[in-house]
Amino acid sequence: DGMDGIISPFDENIIFGTSQYGQMYRSNNGGSSYTTLTKPSNGDWVTPLVYHEANRAIYGGWTGVFRSNDNGNTWTKISGTAISTTIAALAVAPSDTNTIYASKSTAFYYSTNGGATWSSTTLPSTINAIAVSPINPRKLWVVCNSTSNRVFASTDGGATFTNISGNLPSLIARAVAVAADESVYVGLNVGMYYLAPNSTTWTNITGNLPTVAINDI
Repeated sequence: DGMDGIISPFDENIIFGTSQYGQMYRSNNGGSSYTTLTKPSNGDWVTPLVYHEANRAIYGGWTGVFRSNDNGNTWTKISGTAISTTIAALAVAPSDTNTIYASKSTAFYYSTNGGATWSSTTLPSTINAIAVSPINPRKLWVVCNSTSNRVFASTDGGATFTNISGNLPSLIARAVAVAADESVYVGLNVGMYYLAPNSTTWTNITGNLPTVAINDI
């Protein structure tokens, strides 16, 4: 099974992939061959990865949150003892490498100092994915494994959340992405939806996309 994967934004030949429970692999030649990397600890069935362009670091959510500054050769645990569970969703603010978000089930963790300290809160439903504004590190969106609590937004770095599911159909939300103007795109069990900046009404942009679950955007 293939799980999460990332490509270096600086070198298209450097590719990272994972299989079950966070086993990690790297290719330095565009996928023609690969080597197996040592994973820092046990991970979730699908272990999330993030590559941040500002510091060229890779972040991964195994049992806790880890960072690598050398393309996955070595890892540093940056969540200390604050997180004792495997991580299912992970995001690092594009505009601030010190602002990190992670989740497992309904538990949501957030740090504003690069992982030195963490706070946490609980959402009503299991979190499937996290997306952060590219311009405001404290503004984020999460999508949940629920037909009622589908999408939540926070403007205070995860301290509080507001349900913005609105007119979305009663389907589980699986994926979320945020554009440069803070437009929000959400993938459901069936269909793709768009929320314009400062709007409260979702627009169906599924078009002729097949009626399949959207796992990533």
